Amino acid sequence: MNEKCFELYLLRSEVRKSDGTIESSTLFTEYSNETEEALDNFLSMWNSDAFEVFSSLDEAIRRQGIWPWAIALYEKEFRLAGHVVSLRQHRCDFSFSSYSMHNHDVLSIGEHIEENGVPPFSILLINNKKALADAAKKSPLFEQAWILLKDKEENAHWVCIASSPPDEWVVKTGAGDDELFLKTIEG
Repeated sequence: MNEKCFELYLLRSEVRKSDGTIESSTLFTEYSNETEEALDNFLSMWNSDAFEVFSSLDEAIRRQGIWPWAIALYEKEFRLAGHVVSLRQHRCDFSFSSYSMHNHDVLSIGEHIEENGVPPFSILLINNKKALADAAKKSPLFEQAWILLKDKEENAHWVCIASSPPDEWVVKTGAGDDELFLKTIEG
C-alpha cells in the first residue's frame, strides 16, 4: 500500500446565547475530498469509512481533552496494546484505538477489558512529535509512523496510513502482550 499523509483541519462550532456567551462548543475534523477518498478506500477493508472512524475517535478524543497532533492508521490490527502503552514516557504522549472496537469506544478501558479482553491496536493517536520520535527509536511499529510524520509541522494536525512492521517482529513482540498491557495500565 502507498503510504500517505494528509493534513486534518480542526473546526470549532459554537452555540451562543443571545447575550453572546458560549452555550456549547464542539471541535471536529475536516479534510479534503482527496483525503476522504484515500481514507475511505483504505478503511473499506475494515467495512468502515473516514466519517465513521473519525466520529468514533472524536468521542474518545473529547474525553482526553486534547486533539492529537497526528493519527496513524495501520494496515492491520495487532495484539500489541501492551507494547504500545509500555513505550509511553507519560500517559498523555499517545493512546490507541482499533478498527474493530471503534463502535465500542464509549466503554471505558476497564469495561472493554471486562467484556472483550485486552483491545487490539490499529490506530495510534499521537499527542506530540517528540513522543513519537522517542518511541520510534525503540519500536519498528512507531518507526513506520515516524517515517511519514517526521517532516510534518507541529502546528498542524495529520493523519497517515502507515505500513505494518514485519510479521516476525509482530509475533515475537506480541508474546505475553496482554499481560504487559494489564501490568502497565495498573501501574
